[in-house]
Amino acid sequence: RAAARGIEFEIGKKGEPALLENSCGALLNVSHHSPEVVRMIVEHGGVGVMAFVCEKSANHRALSYAAGLLMNVAALGFATEFLESGALLRLVALCDWYKGHDHVAENAAGTILNLSMSGDANVIPKLVDAGVFTQLVSILGTTNKESVLCTVCGAIRNLCQLFQQKAHDAGAIPALLIVCKRDSLSDTTVTAACGAIRNIALNDSLRSKLIKADAVRVLNDVLERNINNVEPSGDILLENALGALRNLAAASDRSVIGRLFEDDTLVHTVRFLSDGSRNDAVATNAAGLVANLAVVDDEVRNGLNNAQVLRPLLSLCGWGKAQRPTPPSAPLVEAAVCALRGMCLNGHTRLHLHDLSALTTLLALLKSHPHASVQMHAAAAIGNAALYPPNRPKLADAAGSRVLSKTLLKSKSDNVCVHSVNAVIALCATESCVPTMLDGGVMRGLLS
Repeated sequence: RAAARGIEFEIGKKGEPALLENSCGALLNVSHHSPEVVRMIVEHGGVGVMAFVCEKSANHRALSYAAGLLMNVAALGFATEFLESGALLRLVALCDWYKGHDHVAENAAGTILNLSMSGDANVIPKLVDAGVFTQLVSILGTTNKESVLCTVCGAIRNLCQLFQQKAHDAGAIPALLIVCKRDSLSDTTVTAACGAIRNIALNDSLRSKLIKADAVRVLNDVLERNINNVEPSGDILLENALGALRNLAAASDRSVIGRLFEDDTLVHTVRFLSDGSRNDAVATNAAGLVANLAVVDDEVRNGLNNAQVLRPLLSLCGWGKAQRPTPPSAPLVEAAVCALRGMCLNGHTRLHLHDLSALTTLLALLKSHPHASVQMHAAAAIGNAALYPPNRPKLADAAGSRVLSKTLLKSKSDNVCVHSVNAVIALCATESCVPTMLDGGVMRGLLS
């Protein structure tokens, strides 16, 4: 209460700045003590008082302290207080005002970052409507302080989960790519920038914009620079860079897909699919990238075969000798078998599966994997592989027919059953497979 009175008195008389600085600094310092103290500050109207400082003061130290306190308050999720006090608009204006005072910009952007994680559905639209993207992008273009760059990129990343077009309109794409190009920055900063690009690439209409801005080459350069980065933060960086490329690979514009083949995207993809020392999220995004490409057309699938993606994908699904120190996670297996499902639409892939004796790997996933999504993709891959007649006897033998029969009888997933029925249809196109399928109990499964 005393600090709040000091703030109001000092701003009212526009005199000695020390009172204002010390009042804001006192509140900031006690806010570090515990969450309970922060709640007390909020209950005494602290958010409104700090918003008052942000609006009325031109003292950059007081503004830094005020924004720092708001950052601590936002970290505890007091989003409603920001909406009610008008502090959101003051924060956005503060980002515009900061004029080279990095500590002010960092705390203001940190508050926005914390608010973007509050879970309040009203906060992010309010920030975006107030023009926050324009101010954050402006900071990226005027500061060289890494902690500010990291905080601002993190805020943009979170905000553009929902508002990719607004981020693009504010000029975020070139600004973020410049951050990604700087090899002197820490893993955390580049990760935040790649994460923002990854979210922007969720918008199909912006994927071609990213391609024109040379995002594929920049992201591949990030991957190349961090091949030997064995730190845990390096894995998170690789995950985000590959995730951005994965989202680009989902583009409806065929020219975007072609650009992915011109750089080293597939070289890096195969490398990270095969690298068992990385965490599963890295390989999951690499496999997801292949899965997105594999559904485009046969020309793309031929390119994937030429890049030799089949063996590492099969290995992740349990084929051959394990290359990873621990069994792959369910999301990783799902991404890998989804990629195989798309690849099996290609005649060369179906032939390779036959030559590699890898068909039993797909049957094993359908039979034993505990996740229905993995079983669904495995059943679809079996149906696609069965389009190649020489594969049918192997898939329809006693073991294969029993797997399909058991799946139809026991699976509670409609999608698994649909794709299993499609696999049976494809296998029965070869007359000699029908008796084996009947002996395995497939008719009982179909009738059920």
